[in-house]
Amino acid sequence: MTYDGVDRLLSHFVAVAKEGGVTKAAKTLNISQPALSRNIRLLEQHLNVSLFDRHSVGVKLTACGQMLARRARLMQLEFEHALSEIENFKGGRIGQINIGAIPVWETIFIPEAISAAKKDLEGINFAIVGGANASLIPMLREGKVDLACLVLETQTYPDIVVEPLLDMERVVICCVDHPLAQQKTAQAKDLLEYPWTQIKDDEITFSRLGGYFSAYNLAPPNIDVECESNMSLLTILRSTKFLSTAPKPIVEHPMCEGLVVLPIQGSLWRYKTGIAYRKESTPPAHLNSFISYIRSYFLNEN
Repeated sequence: MTYDGVDRLLSHFVAVAKEGGVTKAAKTLNISQPALSRNIRLLEQHLNVSLFDRHSVGVKLTACGQMLARRARLMQLEFEHALSEIENFKGGRIGQINIGAIPVWETIFIPEAISAAKKDLEGINFAIVGGANASLIPMLREGKVDLACLVLETQTYPDIVVEPLLDMERVVICCVDHPLAQQKTAQAKDLLEYPWTQIKDDEITFSRLGGYFSAYNLAPPNIDVECESNMSLLTILRSTKFLSTAPKPIVEHPMCEGLVVLPIQGSLWRYKTGIAYRKESTPPAHLNSFISYIRSYFLNEN
């Protein structure tokens, strides 16, 4: 089977997996349902496995189908990245590095590393998207970002390399004139008397925050506002009596002027943060170079 043939079959397979049925996928691809079904069977024959379990209401990926779906999407994305790199090269640019980052990385570490790296990585474009682990890890595994800067969990992935770089402390933050900021120590129960805001989908923080209050036999706070970005969270904190948690280095950054660390009963938690990237036999040279700059950044900081 030719490359073009395999590429077409993979595209059809990905469409069926995404739509959860042949009929919807055929409409998306603008081909007939019998033709699409025939191509899926052809791919299954070529691989000698079943890719879908057929049901009356649609199809569901088998274990082998799930493996192929993830790899097929990566193959498509890598092809798109290759085309982008070729266009960049033709236009005098070397390439692009797509970075996914939790707030402290997005706000402090990545901009400073880019500033240093730009001197030697001329022609490289950088694209940064913020988020929490829950969104960044899938984006990395699916090839939507080349590098993820995140909280390091105990869970591991066979296709991802993880490098711990820094120990981080989580603290409670609020505006400087918050009533609790005037106290020597805010008790855990006092923290529940005020509204809370947090980054959206930050499951790790939600879980750890619950653990803190549970230690004092208290229910966790309700998160009244979930923010898509760190900037919106900081804006809310400056202008209201909301509370939130944040990595300590953010509070020390000029962008957090008007906010303070709230002295609380006990302490929240400490954790490791670092970088993650896909295991590849030949990762792009410019990505390797930028990762080296990030490592050097933390060596110099320490």
